[in-house]
Amino acid sequence: MPGGFGTLDELFEAFTLIQTHKIGRFQVILIGSSYWSGLFKWIKKTILEQGNINKEDLDPFQMTDSSDKAVLIIQSFYEKYGLHPNCSSINITLFEIVNPQSFACSAAN
Repeated sequence: MPGGFGTLDELFEAFTLIQTHKIGRFQVILIGSSYWSGLFKWIKKTILEQGNINKEDLDPFQMTDSSDKAVLIIQSFYEKYGLHPNCSSINITLFEIVNPQSFACSAAN
């Protein structure tokens, strides 16, 4: 979601940690394509074209304007890598992704 310098710091920290293999790949979904598209155009036109990053470094990052699309991206990522949520059956919403403290797995799930 759109934000200021702290959000950009977290975004570039995710880029760095994934690129340097300090953490495993995970899907980063940026909500609000009109907000994020200029930054990603610059990254591709400047940083990528100058060879400072590889095209694959951008793979974990996707933009959307739809909460439903965000959930589909996450589900697709889980399926691609054979991952499973901590619950045996889960139906998450964008609100729960953005506000994880609002989501709790119960034993019934």
